Amino acid sequence: MTIVSSDGLMYLRTPGQEKFVGKRFPKVAAIINSVNSVVTISPVDNDQLLAAIERVGDRPMFAAVCFKHKVFLAHWHRYALIMVVSALAIVALLIFFIRQIRAAEQQKDVVHQLLELQAITDPLTELYNRRYALQQADLEIRKALRREDSPIVVVMMDIDYFKQVNDTYGHDVGDMVLKVVAGIMRQQCRASDMLCRYGGEEFFILLPDTAVTGALANVEKIRLAIQNYRFSTNGAEFSLTASFGISDWQGESDISAAINRADKALYQAKNDGRNCSRCDHVC
Repeated sequence: MTIVSSDGLMYLRTPGQEKFVGKRFPKVAAIINSVNSVVTISPVDNDQLLAAIERVGDRPMFAAVCFKHKVFLAHWHRYALIMVVSALAIVALLIFFIRQIRAAEQQKDVVHQLLELQAITDPLTELYNRRYALQQADLEIRKALRREDSPIVVVMMDIDYFKQVNDTYGHDVGDMVLKVVAGIMRQQCRASDMLCRYGGEEFFILLPDTAVTGALANVEKIRLAIQNYRFSTNGAEFSLTASFGISDWQGESDISAAINRADKALYQAKNDGRNCSRCDHVC
């Protein structure tokens, strides 16, 4: 800080530099009488200065607050750097929190999808469960009612003598058999066919846009694939067969009548020696 008269006489210069007090600096007088702020060269020590100048009351005296240019810029650069680093840190934190929120939302979506899948599938075979399959069957009927010539076929399938598998080899092997049979059904059916574990060792297949003749051919592929599969456990091998009942949908408002007819046809296949398929009398 410097206090100087209008004619350039220096009264105060602090910090330090007392040796300049009492001396007159005409260049200072020229500056202070013309501007309020300035970037200039100090007439005292030739340093580049940034100065703010203000008259002291009504007296012919001025006060000047000066910073050496290089010192001021050094402070400014430091503060600017601090501000930039702080801003970058805030941006990084925001990005981190946004990513965390998105990850949590994605995880929530995955959990929701898993819960939805668990609600509609059989946990052992991973086929659709009975409740969901019946709901979807009724939806297929609604679609078919809006279209002409849109046949639907229902197939009921039962693994022959499945109780003997559980009694002979245990329920773990029985579970393995159910999984394998479900896999065979997937391999032999179309993506548009709906497969369901109806209960126990009984399965339900819905074939949309399929005539009975086409369903009979598809059922025969499944039957042969099950018959030819060799199950093995603890060094022992065995084979199984399955029986099938087939019925077509006849324009009813829900699927239950077609399922009942297919059940009767399945019962007939059991009575006829098993390992075969039977179609209800309407077919």
